[in-house]
Amino acid sequence: MKLVMLDYETPSRQFLIDTIEQKATRDQTQTNINLTLAHCRVYQPGRNGCDDFEPFRDEIQRVIVSAVNDKNLIVDKNMWGLTYAGDQSTEFHTHRNRGGYSAIYYLQADQNSGYLRFKDPDCKIQPTTNCLLIFKSNWHHAVLPNVSKQSKRISIAMEINWQLIVINTHTRYEDWTMQYL
Repeated sequence: MKLVMLDYETPSRQFLIDTIEQKATRDQTQTNINLTLAHCRVYQPGRNGCDDFEPFRDEIQRVIVSAVNDKNLIVDKNMWGLTYAGDQSTEFHTHRNRGGYSAIYYLQADQNSGYLRFKDPDCKIQPTTNCLLIFKSNWHHAVLPNVSKQSKRISIAMEINWQLIVINTHTRYEDWTMQYL
């Protein structure tokens, strides 16, 4: 899988937009997202024991597994909401999930709300509302400035991993055999 883009409308769209709008902040103590790279407001649920995204995570898990036809993929608990107003952007970066995938679900985006730009492969994608984009976590990407005067760009970013089980465990790590669920 290189890049997957699909249209999906979540029933919880307005709840997610309202939650992100209400709770997103520029306070670095409220997130582990590097706000020197992300020039936007961020909401990371679960930091204070409350996970507003849990029902959505279960829902998007089913959508992603079905879209890529791989039951071994799992959406990580580390999800974050992002809101970009006028001229806000995010600089080039990759995600810690080096061997897996990342995804962005666009709750609200119009044609002027900023492209998602990839370095290699060199391309840019204009997000649209209800677009789910899945890509390799180690691809350098940036969010170009939102030049829309009327609307914000609101999205949820997430990590996708493989479920693994360990079988035939021994005391030495190199003796472990792993198998996909």
